[in-house]
Amino acid sequence: MRPMTHLAAYVVVGANRHNPSLINGDFVRTHGIVPEWFELDSGQPSVTMPMLAQLSYRDGWRLLVVPERLQVLKGGQADAQDLELMGRVVAAYAEALPSVPYTAVGTNFAVLVPQEEGARWLMERYLRRDIDVDGPVGIALMLRYNLDGGHLTLSLTEVAGTEAGAVSAIRVDANFHRECSIPDKVAAVAANAALAGDDKARFEALLRKLLPPEEDQR
Repeated sequence: MRPMTHLAAYVVVGANRHNPSLINGDFVRTHGIVPEWFELDSGQPSVTMPMLAQLSYRDGWRLLVVPERLQVLKGGQADAQDLELMGRVVAAYAEALPSVPYTAVGTNFAVLVPQEEGARWLMERYLRRDIDVDGPVGIALMLRYNLDGGHLTLSLTEVAGTEAGAVSAIRVDANFHRECSIPDKVAAVAANAALAGDDKARFEALLRKLLPPEEDQR
């Protein structure tokens, strides 16, 4: 697999109505939503308002709640233990607030893959040969796959500049979206969030196919 910069991994839980005003450091700790060893980041003040709650913890963890979604995020690279913990946090949130009308769960990953002339590389690899690649100045490639109970959306776009330590890079975003389709919405949230590790494995397998190492392209 190519070298890459891991930007974040996060799970999003959609709902018709989350209640951000309930979410603060004491609430999530006393209800067992986050583990005892989670330590709030003093450099990132917590926010609790009627339409927004955000709790930032050390080691890159963050909880964000707005009326339409909960987001549990780990900045940088998330390993198997991080993804398992992410699933447990999401499940504990749903168990603590069972009356919220949960609708869907999404597992998300974002990476940057260094690639000189990223837009041209994507166009030459994925567009028809008779399309003039010297005309467009950019490209956004979106792929969609079926999942059991949902779908996976991959987007690939060029990122210019030095964000990835290169002149150009390709940003890849993955969204594994699954509906909470069973009557027990709390159980559906937990079951879908527990798939984060499997989702990462599939994401990495797709990255190897879509962005093969340069020596494999010759």
